[in-house]
Amino acid sequence: MKLETMAKDTLPVAREALKLWPVQAGEVVFFRASANFVWGFQAGDGHIILRLSSREERSEPQVHAELEYVTWLASQGFSVAMPIPH
Repeated sequence: MKLETMAKDTLPVAREALKLWPVQAGEVVFFRASANFVWGFQAGDGHIILRLSSREERSEPQVHAELEYVTWLASQGFSVAMPIPH
């Protein structure tokens, strides 16, 4: 499947997923697809990344471990996209 087709086909899924977080999304821009689908958008004064993964690719414990790692990186001074709890 062409990347442009994937981007169009998954846009409704991205918009639906965004409803789970307390943000008002502007225009949603498709970045890439591989093991994850990655979208970016403006929300208020910031830029937010939405990354969707299939449960076949990562289990819930793996996702939680990754979020903990990203949070730890931030605590060590690294510039990361911080998770937004829902």
